[in-house]
Amino acid sequence: MGVIREYSVRAAVGRPRAGPPLLLFGQTVAQKVTAGFNPPPPSLAELNAALPVYATALQNAKTQKGTANAVVEARQGVVTALDHVRNDIEAIAQKLPPDQGKSTIERAGLKAKKVAVRSKPALAATYAGVSGAVLLVALAVSKYAMYFWQVSTDQTHWTDCPSSNTKSKTVVVGLTPGTLYYFRFRAQTRKGMGDWSAPVSLIAH
Repeated sequence: MGVIREYSVRAAVGRPRAGPPLLLFGQTVAQKVTAGFNPPPPSLAELNAALPVYATALQNAKTQKGTANAVVEARQGVVTALDHVRNDIEAIAQKLPPDQGKSTIERAGLKAKKVAVRSKPALAATYAGVSGAVLLVALAVSKYAMYFWQVSTDQTHWTDCPSSNTKSKTVVVGLTPGTLYYFRFRAQTRKGMGDWSAPVSLIAH
């Protein structure tokens, strides 16, 4: 099961649906990105190209018939460009600490939202469905690795379990039901032997 490790910031366009409000919003974002980012993201050129097309389509719709399709197509061009701008700005923000990422997104005229980043623990212990057996699942460290497992009841004296070749999981058997056990692992890759993981605990069934 995933655990919340940290928080990250995501960008939301928060744009008006259509018409002059969408045009104004796009123009504002283009201006803010131009002024606030050097070099600007590649998507800025796409947005700058889409905005005048949409402006012309909206103007033509006031005086000409049969222009609805042109307006729809031009609107989609602006929407797509804004989405690309959002993606580019978000990519920049995610390389920064959350607070700096938030201000970076807002500097582009976009809305920032804080979201939890979930990640799997390095090692998880669950019941294997058989009395006295525990399933250990570690995060794979390499395509080719040997995994070494240990079990303990006091985190001082550790007993080796059978190693596993390339598979980042194993079943530890012969445990006493009702006893609290600690488990850890380390992996050996072509780069050498890794450190022991932080222990995880589970009461055997």
